[in-house]
Amino acid sequence: MVPSRVTRRLARAIASALVLACTTVVASACDAVDITAVESDLITATATTEGGVRLHGLTGRSVHYFVADAEALALIDWVPCLDPASCPAVPPRGTVDVPRSAIAGDQPGSHTVVVYHWLLVRRGDGIVPDSIRAITVSR
Repeated sequence: MVPSRVTRRLARAIASALVLACTTVVASACDAVDITAVESDLITATATTEGGVRLHGLTGRSVHYFVADAEALALIDWVPCLDPASCPAVPPRGTVDVPRSAIAGDQPGSHTVVVYHWLLVRRGDGIVPDSIRAITVSR
């Protein structure tokens, strides 16, 4: 059986309506998602409305961190903190808000920060970072 011209037009109209409906649903779903959240194996980082960063721990261990303005990184000379008692850290499965004033090299108008983070582990006679991870957060 050969489809008639009316049947083909109707099929095209239905296909167009379905594409439009699916596009609207996807766009609505994307609007509801916080696209500023970034996740690593240890933390989730989210931009705050005040320009800071909220860090949430995903493990049962403290995650130590250093947050810097992405544009200022070339000018910052830093090393990971190795003292568990004094290093900034996200508590196990906890949350820390890093205010804009605590972001190294932060500048007015800056829109990107890098969150370096690591676990401290005992090796030999000392404490070292297991590996230093970096995630970039747009704000």
